[in-house]
Amino acid sequence: MKQSILHIIIFGVIFSITNANIVSGIQGNMQNFLSMNSGSFIDVNYRQINNNSTTLYSMSFIQFPAEIKFHEFFFQKRINKYLISSTIGVLNYGIFEDTNNREFSADEQMIRLSIFNVESSSLTYGISAGYCLSHIDIYTSSLLSYSIGLNKTYFDNRLAIGLSLEKLNNVIENFSNINDPLPSIKKVSTSYKPQFFPFNILVDYLYEDSYNSELVIGIHGNIYNNLYLYSGKHIYFNDFDYYSVFNNFALGLGILLNNSYKIDFGIQYLTDGVISVGTSFTAIKLDNF
Repeated sequence: MKQSILHIIIFGVIFSITNANIVSGIQGNMQNFLSMNSGSFIDVNYRQINNNSTTLYSMSFIQFPAEIKFHEFFFQKRINKYLISSTIGVLNYGIFEDTNNREFSADEQMIRLSIFNVESSSLTYGISAGYCLSHIDIYTSSLLSYSIGLNKTYFDNRLAIGLSLEKLNNVIENFSNINDPLPSIKKVSTSYKPQFFPFNILVDYLYEDSYNSELVIGIHGNIYNNLYLYSGKHIYFNDFDYYSVFNNFALGLGILLNNSYKIDFGIQYLTDGVISVGTSFTAIKLDNF
């Protein structure tokens, strides 16, 4: 469907709100998406089902406002003491018309490779590197993006603390000769599983600079047999006065089928009339180590 230049502007505003100004910042991990992107750097790129090390094949789809669509294919496999994951993502903005009624398209493509040392049951650490290519009509831009982090667990793995440095970007080609800064993010993540409560409680703090810092609160949990619940709330400290109760709020469900397949689906409610819907299908192969 044809869209106007206004939709590009709207999308830019929306993604400045969600702190994902390029596709390298979008994640198809539905557990994180449905809890308002809560969770550590390790959690996003190393996905576990029922706390088992697994081989996973996952396909995700996110419908953003203005008919903007994101598709992702994810694969992970453990090899000895290492866990390797790879991601291919495509963000499609659709077909647009300029002021002369000329049609053009816009999209972004991303490929990411991550490797983690998972030899220890209480300490996981690793690095992720991605390449992003953007197209707007005949114009292109590209960059390399890096993230590094670790996750340490305590008290029989009920408490986890994660530290990461994310979005270390190296611009290869820009749309113009104006170099817009792409700041990195420093992130502290915590996750706690109470002994008599079915949910993991997640609290993340993200720091960009003295004017931009964020707090994310989320829950992940198995509420009944193979049924999972996810929810989260994102708070931007510099815009705190503008928030309602449900702004930047997410809610979703997951269904595990025969320990071999998992379906996740739900929504992110960003602000009035701005809703993103996501779903994923994951095929699981349990590995014994």
